[in-house]
Amino acid sequence: MAVKRIGILTGGGDVPGLNAVMKSVVYGARNHGIEVVGIRRGWKGLIAPTWDNGRDPDYFVDLNRQNTRTIDRTGGTFLHTSRTKPSKTKVEQIPAHLKAQAGRFKEVSEGVVDPGFSMDSAWRGALPPDHGFEHVDDVPARVLIDLAQRGARLAKEHGSSHGPPVSLLDQKVLHVEGANETVPITMRTVFALTAMGFVPFTGHDALSSEADLARIDESEKVRVRATAVWLRLDARYGSVFSRRSNPLSLTVER
Repeated sequence: MAVKRIGILTGGGDVPGLNAVMKSVVYGARNHGIEVVGIRRGWKGLIAPTWDNGRDPDYFVDLNRQNTRTIDRTGGTFLHTSRTKPSKTKVEQIPAHLKAQAGRFKEVSEGVVDPGFSMDSAWRGALPPDHGFEHVDDVPARVLIDLAQRGARLAKEHGSSHGPPVSLLDQKVLHVEGANETVPITMRTVFALTAMGFVPFTGHDALSSEADLARIDESEKVRVRATAVWLRLDARYGSVFSRRSNPLSLTVER
């Protein structure tokens, strides 16, 4: 049976929750017998290596539980990023082993490789709209972090190797009342907002289930907005979208 392997690459600007996401991916993949390779320095990690002497350790690293155990304690991305942009990469800059695969690209014209349509158009579900959200109310960030901490303790107590129980994730843990309606928020959405590091806090270590809520400014708010179909939570460093009719559909936005 062929070895299953996935690669993780981080490109663009740093996001506070990237390391936590990568750790979760590595742990989940390893639980299913899937190898994980980290691609260093963003898109440069795919274009720069020549493979003349095999896998270049400057650009590739095997990820496992040991070397990702503590990466969620810091922000940014421990794989680093770069200013290399695939859309600006000219054919002469592409190494030979990638040029051999040039026929798989959609188009090569004027010295630029077009990798095809954006991932947005490949998304199988409907993306949240850019407009049309109505303000419901603002919620103190401490309230959401407190809920996340309680949920984390319950998940640790009742979870399994597959993660927290679905009944916990889908539980409506907060109801936000606005002028025209009351919007429920599930634990899944709360976990997404807090795990991505979108709420600012003091100190360098990550917020654990036992962290002091005083590390979050008392005046820090999370804005709750909604349409008939979508729920949106806007924190200082990013937003989380959730389908109101289907809590499995989540989108995060820096």
